[in-house]
Amino acid sequence: MKTGLPILLAMLTTFALPLNTVAQGKTSLQVSKTITINADAQKVWALAGDFGGMQHWHPAIASTQLESRSAANGRTETVRVLTLKDGGTITENLISLDQGKMRIQYAIITSVLPISDYSATITVKKLAQGKTEVHWQGHFNRAYQGKGQIPPDQDDATAIKVITQVYESGLASLKQKLETP
Repeated sequence: MKTGLPILLAMLTTFALPLNTVAQGKTSLQVSKTITINADAQKVWALAGDFGGMQHWHPAIASTQLESRSAANGRTETVRVLTLKDGGTITENLISLDQGKMRIQYAIITSVLPISDYSATITVKKLAQGKTEVHWQGHFNRAYQGKGQIPPDQDDATAIKVITQVYESGLASLKQKLETP
C-alpha cells in the first residue's frame, strides 16, 4: 500500500496545480445583456451597427475617431478611438461587420477600463410587430493578471460590474433614442 501513496500525491498535485494557476492567473469572464426596442430592426441596426458612430447612442462616449492601421498580417484594420466624456480613451479593432446578419464584432486594444483581453458582439434581431432585439455580449479577463493579492479595483467583480454598467447604460440609451420621436 505504500506505493499507492506517491501515486495519489502525484495525482493530487497534477489536479491542484491547474486550479492554483486559474486562481492566480487569467480568469474568463462574460457579460450578456439583451433589450427589446420598439423600432424597426433596420433603423436600430443603422445606429447600433455604425462602428464609427457609438457617440450617437452611448451616453459615456463623447466622440469616435476611425482609423485604418496596418496589421501584422499585412492587412488593413479598422480601428476606432472612443473618447469618453471623462477624458479617457478606449481603442478598439473591428473584427467583423455583417450587414445581412446585423452583427458587429470588435475587440479592445487599449483601455482605461479594469479589463483585459476583451472582445464583444452586438447583434440586432428583427422581432414581430415592429420590435427589435439587441443583444450585447462580451468576453474578457480582469485587469490584474499577476500573482498574489488582487487589487480591489482590478478584480473579477469590478470587471463584471463595469462592463455590466457599460452595456446597461448603452442599451437603455439606444432604446430611448430610437423610441423617442
